[in-house]
Amino acid sequence: MRLWPRSLLGRNVLLLVALIVIGQLIAGIVFRQFVQRPFVERLADRLATNLVAIESGLKGLSPAAREQFVATFNAVSNQQASRQEVGRLVLPAERMLMRRASEVLNEKGIEVTWRRDPGGVFFVRLNVDQDTYWLYTPGFEATMQLPRAALFSWLAGMLLAFLGAYLIQRRINRPLAQLVKASQAIGQGRSVSPLAEQGPKEIADVCRSFNQMQQQLVEQEKQRELMLAGVTHDLRTPLTKMRLATEMVAAQADATYIDSMVRSCNQIDAIIGQFTDFAGVGSSEDTQPVDVNELIREVVDDAEAPFALDLDDCPPLALRRRAFKRLLLNLIENAERYASPPFEISTACAAGELVLQVKDRGPGIEQSQLANIMRPFFRGNEARGGPPGSGLGLAIASRIVHLEQGHIDLALREGGGLCVRVSLPLPARVGNQSMV
Repeated sequence: MRLWPRSLLGRNVLLLVALIVIGQLIAGIVFRQFVQRPFVERLADRLATNLVAIESGLKGLSPAAREQFVATFNAVSNQQASRQEVGRLVLPAERMLMRRASEVLNEKGIEVTWRRDPGGVFFVRLNVDQDTYWLYTPGFEATMQLPRAALFSWLAGMLLAFLGAYLIQRRINRPLAQLVKASQAIGQGRSVSPLAEQGPKEIADVCRSFNQMQQQLVEQEKQRELMLAGVTHDLRTPLTKMRLATEMVAAQADATYIDSMVRSCNQIDAIIGQFTDFAGVGSSEDTQPVDVNELIREVVDDAEAPFALDLDDCPPLALRRRAFKRLLLNLIENAERYASPPFEISTACAAGELVLQVKDRGPGIEQSQLANIMRPFFRGNEARGGPPGSGLGLAIASRIVHLEQGHIDLALREGGGLCVRVSLPLPARVGNQSMV
């Protein structure tokens, strides 16, 4: 069980609550030592003095007069006690009162016994000439008792302090939570609205700096796309001329050489296309309802890929259709290029997610390379064979999945091969039904 919360809101609220509780405990100790104790001691001294006077007076009376005096004294004391708002007294303070009064009386040679009736009034027993007399004696006066209104106000003050501490910290934590959410969205390649630059100065400065950073990133992304478009155009223009020249000399040159040139041109063109896709895939495309199973069938048919399909019934998802189609093509081409059949694509809906898996039976890759295989320009070992690539196919797939707020991972299959698993969140209502 974790007692110390991890969030800033939980930690600060817990700290403020602890400080309030400690402050109340210190206030209670100060009240007891410097207010209650002196008052109780003065009350006990006065009570002891009265009992000494009563004991002396009783000694001067005859037994019959003593009985009459005690009856009259108890009746008057009982009336005074009934006029007070008697409630449950604080037991530690009562013990302090009786202990202090007993000490004073013992110094005078008087031994007493205390008893408290259900009404809240003390009885004290005096021994006079072998006779026992029980006297009513009001314990605390009404001014010494803690009124219920004071108790309620104390509790209300603590609750208001707790509520105030929570609201203050929540006001600070809300923009921080928005900042974290916006940072995660930018990390996944999604654009976010500017944060509100309000609240405490420090929070407003952080939000302002974040908005400036986001604006700079947007401008840099536009410059990067513009530069990449220019580079792509400048590369493809001479590439087109090379293809044209190859076709013109095809009849006079060696056929093997011409085929090699054509393959090289196609490979360069494919690599340029992958760079373009990696730089701007899905960034300007809007989402739309997409039947993932239907899109899988369409991609497999168009690519004439030898993939077995095991597709579960799943609801349409709001996706970027062209980008997701590029994701499927990349996964299919990656399996065909580097692995061996049988190939399989499956979908399933469970636990609030749509899970898409692309499986092959190739030689796989080393376990140590699984964590890096999604990185741009990273290429696994050559054991999987196939023609060389740019190392961007899976990186583009990973970017598209994160753009759709999903996650992608790879795992080695038992018996050889690789499994690429893509998990996408289902709509909330459908996700709840799936989990029931």
